Amino acid sequence: MEALILNTLEFNIIISTSLYFLNYYRSLKSFSLYAYQIARYYLDLSLLDYSCLEFSPSLIAASSLYLATTIISNKKTWIPASSLLKK
Repeated sequence: MEALILNTLEFNIIISTSLYFLNYYRSLKSFSLYAYQIARYYLDLSLLDYSCLEFSPSLIAASSLYLATTIISNKKTWIPASSLLKK
């Protein structure tokens, strides 16, 4: 019954999942397949953590893609805590 109503009204229902956003971000900028697979792995890990439900799917997808590309590029993106200590 619901499907008939939706078809009659021509509704297009899209479920905004983190994978949907990851594929959208990948379409905006080309990432390697390796980076995409690592980002998907982090998305899967976020599904296992109950505390990740407070974050929006777009933020989880962007974070997983950022983490994947940072790990692959092997660049230092943080300041070591020991360098913050005054000598």
